[in-house]
Amino acid sequence: MNPEQKAQFAQLVPKWNGYKRNLVWTFDGAETAIIEKLSYVLLGRTLNTCPSCKIEAMRQLENLYNG
Repeated sequence: MNPEQKAQFAQLVPKWNGYKRNLVWTFDGAETAIIEKLSYVLLGRTLNTCPSCKIEAMRQLENLYNG
């Protein structure tokens, strides 16, 4: 990612709480919608049918942002 993409991406990544401890995140409504969309795009499933996809989507986001 170039610096501009990274800056745009950083705005999409929700604040998370206790990631290393218990994989629990806090979201506001807009962030939840973004994660729902990314989960569907990345994993082909909605969070309603696959609650654990939120965790997997966040892992993928972390890898993408840090990588």
